[in-house]
Amino acid sequence: MDHKEYQRMVEDKFGKDLKSIMYKLCVIDDVIASEGADILGVPKNTFIYWRNKFRFGPFQRKYDAAEEIQSKNMKTYKDELSNKELNRELKYTDEKSLTGFKEIIERLLEIKKAQYLKDEEDLNAIFEIAVLEKTLINIQRYLSGELLDSLYFQLEMLNSENKK
Repeated sequence: MDHKEYQRMVEDKFGKDLKSIMYKLCVIDDVIASEGADILGVPKNTFIYWRNKFRFGPFQRKYDAAEEIQSKNMKTYKDELSNKELNRELKYTDEKSLTGFKEIIERLLEIKKAQYLKDEEDLNAIFEIAVLEKTLINIQRYLSGELLDSLYFQLEMLNSENKK
């Protein structure tokens, strides 16, 4: 039998289209190829062929998810930067303050996002974006007092673990 003949057999047996059957087995149940082939009553190579055809293999799913995240990030970055003038004057250049620091981090983040939009393969930009975003989060946590609370909590946890 060829793949098409096996497909008709499986669809008749399960009363669903092949893609739905394969989705349940590969994505929901996360079966390995030999197990899936046994469940369907088809050769392992046929199961693998179908799994690849529908992009339900574990690496294909991870790759597709990463591509989707990247695509969403690109759209978000374009939207964020659509009406931003990257060369605008900084407001707090004459002071050394947390407000000035935050402004510079925000501007660096905008620049890194713009660079990433120009070169999607720039892994360094992705990491720098993450670091800059985390820095802004920590500034906000600092201003709210949450960062200090976290420090004390972490210190308490470390000390209690050392007493054991």
